[in-house]
Amino acid sequence: MTTKGKLSTAALQFQSKPLEDVPFEQVAKGIAPFPLSTFENFLRVERAEENLDFYREVLDFKESFDSDKVNGSVETKYIYIVQKYIEPGSDFEVNIPGDMKDHIIGAQKEKRISGDVFDDAQREILGVMHTDKYPRFLKLLKSTNLNDDLASQAVRLGVSLFMIGVIICLVFIGVQIYATNELESRSSTTLQTLSEPYFRFLAMPFFFQGMGFIVSGKYRLCGICAAAGNNYNLQDSKSLPPYVKVIYREILVNLGIKSPPKQNDTADTCQICVFDIANANRRKSTRYGRYVFAFTVLFMVGVLAIPPNDLFYN
Repeated sequence: MTTKGKLSTAALQFQSKPLEDVPFEQVAKGIAPFPLSTFENFLRVERAEENLDFYREVLDFKESFDSDKVNGSVETKYIYIVQKYIEPGSDFEVNIPGDMKDHIIGAQKEKRISGDVFDDAQREILGVMHTDKYPRFLKLLKSTNLNDDLASQAVRLGVSLFMIGVIICLVFIGVQIYATNELESRSSTTLQTLSEPYFRFLAMPFFFQGMGFIVSGKYRLCGICAAAGNNYNLQDSKSLPPYVKVIYREILVNLGIKSPPKQNDTADTCQICVFDIANANRRKSTRYGRYVFAFTVLFMVGVLAIPPNDLFYN
């Protein structure tokens, strides 16, 4: 089984394969090339976690079933599944046709409880997850690597850095105005240097990183995490460190100062990307990075055009 923090030996065999090549039935059983908690949390967000829970409960029921004798524990398990997932109006009722429900519910009265009593319903639910939920989960997994909480933190960090850049520009524009006015009455090498617009370029890293983090938060795709090959998508926010600590750790991984987590250990509860997820996120984050850089260059041209500026107004 795939646990929240580790990948099983069976799951690791799929680590380098495209996810589309991994049989979904294996994923549903817990043999997934990613911590299954990511899929569980996705279903929870989709309000469909009962589907996977029901599938697993039926697997456990089959394993404990004795074909020669329906003992008390088996019947208790059967009643538990029926009351939790099958009976109309139950809190975790799965969406299956009415005739399937009637067949399952009637099994106890007709004394025909068997190991395959839930088979039709199990196949129905597996089909729903396979054709509806799982494809959308894979699409999300290959286009994002931040959960909602980290994404909102990224936006706040980006806005803060961008505003620092604005402040730096305003400070140097003010210094330029002062130096330009003073040069009209006296000559000074220092004032001449301060009257140049090039100091505004000191704000460019803040504009670039600020816009980068804003885009990361908006699209839930962090280029730093993608470069490190890690994915924090759909994880429990409470178990994750703040976004600043997350990117600090990933920068150290990218620089080779800190070792990346092993494939079978999700350090800091982050998800280790399987091969195609990591590549997809890297490609997309690289494309976003180019857009951000182009925007920053155009923005800096506009900043340099603000007078006083001899480059544009001579």
